[in-house]
Amino acid sequence: MILLLAIGLALIVGYLTGGSLGQAHQARLRALPLFFGAAFVQVLIFTPLLGTRSFIQDNGQYIYIGTVLASLAAILLNLSIPGMKIMAIGAALNALVIIANGGFMPSTEAALDRAGKLETVERAEAAEPGDDWVLTNSIIADDDTRLLFREHRHPGRLAARQRHFHRRHPCWPSAQPSPSCVHAPAQEQNTEERQPTT
Repeated sequence: MILLLAIGLALIVGYLTGGSLGQAHQARLRALPLFFGAAFVQVLIFTPLLGTRSFIQDNGQYIYIGTVLASLAAILLNLSIPGMKIMAIGAALNALVIIANGGFMPSTEAALDRAGKLETVERAEAAEPGDDWVLTNSIIADDDTRLLFREHRHPGRLAARQRHFHRRHPCWPSAQPSPSCVHAPAQEQNTEERQPTT
């Protein structure tokens, strides 16, 4: 989505500085369906259109990584166009941070507040099963955030997100799996032990 904003800003700046789209067809852009398809998917999963559905909330981070890599691939296929190499560097760094943080872009609370996203992100991180919330591509940076070279990280946010994830997926492998998953096999074993032998 940020790439679309960058393109829009570039078009506005170009127009204000006397540029024209009259010769844009000569640029011979490649893989446009890949680029705009990825952007369209992001709009779907990070808005109420699909962002409130359980499947998207459970798997949206992986879909997001796929769209980010698709956008990067589209840019790499157009490196011969002036300016695309700089855009590729930015897109690659953007993808690196998102992948390193499990499919989310970490931001400080102050940055999210300025962007008007803090409440949405906090609601998503604190959501319980059955709550009404919309998937977001951002997380609040904490001490475990990777590749965020800034201060003012919020301690303990990662633990909160892990608790939220395991409430939705109680049997997912973890250091502290749900008691319902730990004790169920033991109960079955005890039942078998109590059965009389013949």
